Amino acid sequence: MPNPPVFDPLLAAYLDNAKLAETYDHYFSDYPLFEYDCLYLESALELPRPAGDNYLVLDLGCGTGRHLELVARQGGLAVGMDLNPHMLDKARERLARQYITLAPSATAPDPARPVLLVKADIRQLPLPENLVFDAAILMFSTLGLVYSPEERQRLLRLVRSRLQPTGRLVIHAHNEKRYQNFVPRLSRPYLQELKLRAAGRLDAGDHLQRKYRGVLDLRLHYFTSEELLELVKASGYRLLDFTYLNEARTGKYHGADREENANGFLLTAEPTQPD
Repeated sequence: MPNPPVFDPLLAAYLDNAKLAETYDHYFSDYPLFEYDCLYLESALELPRPAGDNYLVLDLGCGTGRHLELVARQGGLAVGMDLNPHMLDKARERLARQYITLAPSATAPDPARPVLLVKADIRQLPLPENLVFDAAILMFSTLGLVYSPEERQRLLRLVRSRLQPTGRLVIHAHNEKRYQNFVPRLSRPYLQELKLRAAGRLDAGDHLQRKYRGVLDLRLHYFTSEELLELVKASGYRLLDFTYLNEARTGKYHGADREENANGFLLTAEPTQPD
């Protein structure tokens, strides 16, 4: 298949930044979403898994490995993929602290070595053909780091091709309508985004997080619920759950205004179209 487009310069800088990886776990140590999304995954993936069923999860954009740890500690196997080598180093450290043994780079995970780490572009999935997954996850807005609607659909279709027919896809995404409701219309970042969008350098829903965590700018795509649902459907999946996150991201948003004010989304889907 043809190689996907080169990275946006902002993302390339993000992926090469050691400081972000070194401070990641400390910075988010009390972040409510990071507790709730684990609870969500436990339900979506039916964790813990029975001994011996070799339930295999693909974690795309695995970062420092918190979901890899979750899966391994609850009886599953996992392949974590990330293009940031510093994040993968932190994942190795995290897993070692929990006495979770890594599979060698050329070997599939097994109960004795339940996690495999792969440095690679998630848009290409350079994995052995015999690795077919029971679930794939894109957490903490990983999908928003993939630019253009076409590339996001291509990625989800590629993921679908590596899932079991009964597999699960789990995604977290930011809410575009909430952003539009809360951002000051005359703020400098908002006006700069308007100029970039008018010049064709940003798509609708793309935003620049200025000095992300005080280090560098980051381009990130926010979704409306309609856009996200249509993307998942068009990529060959059937929706199983769609959760609107509350303000603190500790659970579900129950208000009638959830489309506009939910603080992001979590969804679970399954494949509907064979390849």
